[in-house]
Amino acid sequence: MDFAYGSLLGMMVLCYVPHTIKAILYKAITKRTPNNADPRNALNVADPVLQTEKAAILRRAQSCHYNLLENFAFFAAGVIAAKVAHVPTATINYYVAMHVLFRVAYVPLYLLISTNPASALRSIAFFGAAYASAMLMISAAYA
Repeated sequence: MDFAYGSLLGMMVLCYVPHTIKAILYKAITKRTPNNADPRNALNVADPVLQTEKAAILRRAQSCHYNLLENFAFFAAGVIAAKVAHVPTATINYYVAMHVLFRVAYVPLYLLISTNPASALRSIAFFGAAYASAMLMISAAYA
């Protein structure tokens, strides 16, 4: 079974999980509806409620969302390159599964960890996924 193309949709959906969590928590923490006229600036306002430790998860959710979006292109390029180069399906599936598992772990690690020592776990998840994307590209280059 080939998971490559289906994983692209799955990873695209995962990119928006932290954004959705942020929107839900924003309303719960601030008791307001997010400003859809200027959504990217919603957390930059000088609002005392947004400066609390309780609201720090909103900033982490936004950063997590941006990071997932920024790295999606590398994963997609690796998957497509591997498919076009006729890399064996088992190899593609291995690196796709590795990437997906690391990124799925990355989201709760990013959202819930707020200390420097523990944030190393998030970095491990980030680099594990980056490694998997790179290996897809390298596999394509040497196919």
